Amino acid sequence: MTNKSSMTKRGIALITVLWISVLLSLIAASFTKTSRTEINLARNLVENARAEALADAAVNRAIMGLFNRPAQGGFRVDGTVYRWHFGGGDILFRIEDEGGKVDVNTASRQFLRKIFNALEVRPKISRGLAAAILDYRDFDHDPESGGAEDRDYKQANLLQGAKDSPFELVEELQQVLGMTPKIYARLKPLVTVYSGQNVPFGPVADPLLQDLLKNNEGFVEDDGDDEDVRDDEEDGAQNDQDGAILLTDEDPQPLSDEGTDARSSVNIFTIYAEARTESGGVFARKAVLRVGARRRRGAQIFAWTPAPLTLFPAYDAALAELDPE
Repeated sequence: MTNKSSMTKRGIALITVLWISVLLSLIAASFTKTSRTEINLARNLVENARAEALADAAVNRAIMGLFNRPAQGGFRVDGTVYRWHFGGGDILFRIEDEGGKVDVNTASRQFLRKIFNALEVRPKISRGLAAAILDYRDFDHDPESGGAEDRDYKQANLLQGAKDSPFELVEELQQVLGMTPKIYARLKPLVTVYSGQNVPFGPVADPLLQDLLKNNEGFVEDDGDDEDVRDDEEDGAQNDQDGAILLTDEDPQPLSDEGTDARSSVNIFTIYAEARTESGGVFARKAVLRVGARRRRGAQIFAWTPAPLTLFPAYDAALAELDPE
């Protein structure tokens, strides 16, 4: 009887020990998984921080390249994509001349209508949007024919009315009565609030705008920046007698030889830079800035914000088409 009771107690103890062992194993596994997750999160944060630093480095490299013409070692400003291997990462960036875009604060109603028509917006909606943009930016409360002032916004159950002052950001176009997300997405790359020109500078404009200018308006009279953009001797730049910078294989290289070296006289540019580290960190930066003719004048920053990834997805898709395997 005693032996049977003792065996029973030993059996219970064994089962208890086994359950405790299982429980401790589960706790250890959970702790290990949590630790790995935290380590991976920390690693991702570090890699993304590295990617952000590389993207910012690319923006600054692009700025330096804007002080010279392409023939002098500078960069094209027509949206040409450049690739750069730097700091253990892969970088893509492009520069857009804001003078090649349509300024929504100065463009005529007629030209805005032509843009909407070219974007395949229905004629009635094109007329209304063009008029509504003028009403949104002007200082009066008198609606353009087919346009929209405060009472029209109120009738549409919108809290805000017409701004009655110039656009400060392109994103404000989303608040214009009649603007849809689809139309805005197609319009956004074509417009600016920085150039102050009635018509964009054709040579660096989007192909759609170039077609409009050639067929309807003629290119804007703009001979580009006439100031000498060579490095200032006071900066101690080591240039040759033509002011050129000799590029090496380690410098950014264009992905295409096609493009124009033209540049408008606006001297305001948007730079998109995307960086990807070897461990998978990614970051995209958008900067809008004015560049002086000489380095000692520096750059005036208007915007410095994160941006959605667009360059690497397009680049990877192009590579996949060339080598499907």
